[in-house]
Amino acid sequence: MNRETAVLITFLAAVFTITMIHNAAVLGIVLFSVFLFAGKRRWRIAKRSLLAIALFNSIVTVSYVLLTMFEGGFSAYFVVLLNIRVFLLTYLTFLVVERVNPFKALAFSKTLTFLFSLAYGHVITFRRLYDDFRMALKSRTMVRPRTRDLYRHGAATASFFLQKSLHDTTEITEAMKSRGFFND
Repeated sequence: MNRETAVLITFLAAVFTITMIHNAAVLGIVLFSVFLFAGKRRWRIAKRSLLAIALFNSIVTVSYVLLTMFEGGFSAYFVVLLNIRVFLLTYLTFLVVERVNPFKALAFSKTLTFLFSLAYGHVITFRRLYDDFRMALKSRTMVRPRTRDLYRHGAATASFFLQKSLHDTTEITEAMKSRGFFND
């Protein structure tokens, strides 16, 4: 087993363990430990993590507060526990992504490497297409687009990505079946 595979297995075990811990103090200690382990890049990873979860955590927290205001049973401890857990998992994920080469981590299995290669290829394609859509909007507008126009553009882009992913998934599944990938 190579180092990347060991780190990946440890990461998966840590994710499972973190989801089973229901004590905010313990999660805080784990977060502090991971924070120290991150080294010089700890603040950069923390910033990325906060940006990644800000919208999700805000919506979940506000929804929880609103629901419990009407039904009672609000628990500030639960809000803290939830936010620490999500931040810890996101922080740990960004830390592992920076330090592990997924192709080496999955080298023990040709099937997993193949599936990851397919997924990675699609991520790269979708990222390029997203940049193309963004640049197309920018090049075709003389003034700053209105919020409504941005929403419409975002909806059209999301619709395109959904249709493309469904089409590509169907094509890939049929190609894999024809080559005997699924042992049905």
